[in-house]
Amino acid sequence: MNMTPYIKKKNNKQSTKKTRKVKKLNQVAYIQFELKKRGLSQVLIANELGMSQTAVCRAISGKSTIARVEEWLQDNIGLEKLYA
Repeated sequence: MNMTPYIKKKNNKQSTKKTRKVKKLNQVAYIQFELKKRGLSQVLIANELGMSQTAVCRAISGKSTIARVEEWLQDNIGLEKLYA
């Protein structure tokens, strides 16, 4: 019986997923930095837009796309596009 160790081959899809995740995390960190720099918070955005804090958090983190949050961030922070 020939016993050879299992070698996992690197998949290009995994590395592109990691780079997308890093880009998304950098975008989230940048948005949070800009909010804190301007003295704003996600709660303030939620109250101003009349939506839940969870919805704003999900939109900023890129888990969902909400046009009102994206427009608010573009107008108030100056972001060109969220998660293009």
